[in-house]
Amino acid sequence: MENSINKIRAAHLILSAIPKALTANASAFMECCDRHDNLTAAVIAAFADLDYREQRVIGMRLGFDARAGFAPAPVCRYREIATAFELTCDATASKIFRRACRKIAASIMGAV
Repeated sequence: MENSINKIRAAHLILSAIPKALTANASAFMECCDRHDNLTAAVIAAFADLDYREQRVIGMRLGFDARAGFAPAPVCRYREIATAFELTCDATASKIFRRACRKIAASIMGAV
């Protein structure tokens, strides 16, 4: 039961972050979400299709740990994420996060 609640929470956090990453296509994404039958499952499936680093960056930035059943975790700043992955700067972590959000959005929009 707790795992399901954590998945719903993680899906909500991801869905909240995507419009900020999309900017121009945010309204089309929101309309697509309204038409989706099982949005939580679609978000979790799209998240699972990301590579390991993209999953970890999203989890660290939004405050959940997918490796522990989507359990809540501390929210990290981009600088902390960059340090964890030995990236050159926090802007690189931000780019990875935005690109992963766009991949999830494209997967969800393509599934409807």
